[in-house]
Amino acid sequence: MTSPCPAACLSNGIELEALRAEIASGMASGIPKPAEDVFARLESKYRATDKSKHR
Repeated sequence: MTSPCPAACLSNGIELEALRAEIASGMASGIPKPAEDVFARLESKYRATDKSKHR
């Protein structure tokens, strides 16, 4: 099976290295939060924003 994106499409590895740097930065940024908590907070925030627009 071949990769959907051959190595040639990664601009000589520059994009891959940038992605690796972003992942490392995220991992070093602190204690991870469960995705469920993050999405619940965002859903609540945007529901409240939407309700305030309809008043």
